[in-house]
Amino acid sequence: MNRIVIISTGPGNPQYLLPIAHQVIAQSQVLIGRLDLLDLWEHQNKVKLTVNMNNLFHQLIEFQNKYELTAVLISGDATLFSLLNNFHFPLNIEVIPGISSFQYFCSRLKINWNTLKIINLHGNKKLSPFILALEQGYEMMVFTGGLHSATDLLKIAALVSPNRRGTLGVNLSLPGEFIQSGTVQELCSTHLSQSDLALIYLSPGERKGIGFFEDEDYIRTNIPFSKKETRMMVCSLLELSPAMTVLEIGGGSGGITIDIARRISEGILFSLEKNQEACQLIQQNCERFRIDNVQCIHSTAPNDIPQKLFDRIFIGGSGGSLSSIIDNSSKVLKKGGILVMTALSLLHVTEGINLIKNNPFQSLSIFQQSISRIDPNDKNLMMKSLNPIFFIKAVKS
Repeated sequence: MNRIVIISTGPGNPQYLLPIAHQVIAQSQVLIGRLDLLDLWEHQNKVKLTVNMNNLFHQLIEFQNKYELTAVLISGDATLFSLLNNFHFPLNIEVIPGISSFQYFCSRLKINWNTLKIINLHGNKKLSPFILALEQGYEMMVFTGGLHSATDLLKIAALVSPNRRGTLGVNLSLPGEFIQSGTVQELCSTHLSQSDLALIYLSPGERKGIGFFEDEDYIRTNIPFSKKETRMMVCSLLELSPAMTVLEIGGGSGGITIDIARRISEGILFSLEKNQEACQLIQQNCERFRIDNVQCIHSTAPNDIPQKLFDRIFIGGSGGSLSSIIDNSSKVLKKGGILVMTALSLLHVTEGINLIKNNPFQSLSIFQQSISRIDPNDKNLMMKSLNPIFFIKAVKS
């Protein structure tokens, strides 16, 4: 049977290519890959084609029928952040592993990588996992280039922890190899463009929990805003984990929006808000706190609720449509998923309880939070009460 072999070409230096990869390349009739990888075997008489993802499927089908052996060259290790996930079509594919620039960089730094947080920002616009890892002080390795240059990412790291130690690696294993260590503030002076592929190693920083910003940290207007204690309670009740997909109905000023998004750094939050000014405020606060995993939808619920399954749903406002909102929420919430709702009045909470009871939910919990704040600088330590809030939590049966 004719074969298609995905070959990991390592960091770019043929010396780091496995012997079996050399053997398969020598035996192949067709080579497909990036131009710089094809140039490494320019002396060999073969059919050579650059990768075109739009046409790759048809090419490989054609070559599998026509040639005994087609080799597809992939930089680094094909099993780590590569095109391999694009090969889902019915082909007889083999994969030869290799040494990635990540492994090579670890060897140059003389470190183990089994405890590293690996973050891929090469061609990936989503910064939330990187920012969360910075705040948590994880020892990490970051793939850069494409949408975010290493210089831009180091500047972000310097805002969080300027004295943290790191190492920058460019053109690894190649003649122009560049490796420099220092604080992230010092490394920011190295100018790299978005087209420069680079790795950043960051040593362990101070370990912190995922905290809550103070109320005054947010951009606020007269749009309703949830106080810190309410935000803390909502996030606790939702029982969030990093890769979840969450729906928020009634985003308001974006207080709860931001705190949910920070706790699902590898997931996404859809925030449905009917007020255009509030939508703009949510976007402004997302920019302020460098949050990029929120999609704000300007619409009146339940209209335009995304037709997908959610792990968690939070209802912070209903605009008089609570019945249809809960009905629709029950349809898009996964089995075992959690719905949390807040209410300011007994009438509203009673309506919510009855509606939830008429839908496929279980483990219903209802309680009220009454908070008083004490200013430590007040000589009398007088308590200032916040508005009481009702909470409803239910699990999809």
